[in-house]
Amino acid sequence: MTKKLNEILVTEPCIEAALRRALGEAKHTFQDPNRLSGYERTDSGEGPAETTRTVSESVESKLETIWKTTEEHLNIIGQKAIGNTLARADLEVDGEVILEDVPVILLAGLEYRLKELKKALTRVPILDNHIEWEKTDEGVYQAKFWEKRLKFKKTDDDKKEVVGEYRVRKQSGKMPRGDKQVIIERLDRLIVAAKIAVQRANDQDVEDIEYGSKIVDYIKKS
Repeated sequence: MTKKLNEILVTEPCIEAALRRALGEAKHTFQDPNRLSGYERTDSGEGPAETTRTVSESVESKLETIWKTTEEHLNIIGQKAIGNTLARADLEVDGEVILEDVPVILLAGLEYRLKELKKALTRVPILDNHIEWEKTDEGVYQAKFWEKRLKFKKTDDDKKEVVGEYRVRKQSGKMPRGDKQVIIERLDRLIVAAKIAVQRANDQDVEDIEYGSKIVDYIKKS
């Protein structure tokens, strides 16, 4: 029989939780001698028992639960490992294949890395939109314009008077708003594409395996 890798990924946490629960319950039982021992007390060995306590649990029953959940857990993690080596998909954005036949592990990691990259690039400072900038050969932006020089008159209302103009040249290493938007939009498309590619890759069929039973059989063999 086969399972889809996405089914295995959904099932694994439940099986792992069942194993942890079985191990925890067994530990509690093994540390409580009263659970594993019983007795019967009568006067002079005759007549009905005056005091009794029956064995409520056994090591064997606890171990059987552990063996069963261990088998299931080893099988499912084995299937996941095999499925991850088989599962692949193309990374496609708007009909354009960016990467071909990419392993699902790489696709999942790519989605995370792209999100981290976007988080960093959203902090990129942008140029003042109210100024006309030109890019220089050095890779920075500059703007040249005239500004009016103002002078205060010594009057009661302290009015300002234009006394001349001077030429200003500003430089900046920031990025134009449009260029930043293009980068962020492309990152968004790549993130969505990576998520879709992971889903396609996880549709991989994986054969059932019996890793768990072989390991447990070896542990239990007489």
